[in-house]
Amino acid sequence: MDESTWGFNRQDAKELVSLISSRERVQPVRQHSTTTIQLYAFRLNGAWSSGEADCDLYTINGTTLTDTGTDVTVYDPLGIFSSLTTDDYGMGIMQAGKLYAIQAPCPA
Repeated sequence: MDESTWGFNRQDAKELVSLISSRERVQPVRQHSTTTIQLYAFRLNGAWSSGEADCDLYTINGTTLTDTGTDVTVYDPLGIFSSLTTDDYGMGIMQAGKLYAIQAPCPA
């Protein structure tokens, strides 16, 4: 065993190996949030204002979009989709009751 084998000096490597194998450790399982995140499509009903816009909400089933009949606010906190205008489509995720824009066609 030389330094190239371990990536650091031999004595440090031996100490680490003895620490790792000296006792078992129990790692608690991390609980995941129960918040449901769902993918939707949206069509803008108007212009963005302070990172928000009104839109029609669509469910996605394969290649089919179905209007839910619900208007919601779509959020774009970073202004990434600020070039989208009325009647432009995009995709968003619904998290904790809010729709966040995550994808849209590139402007022409």
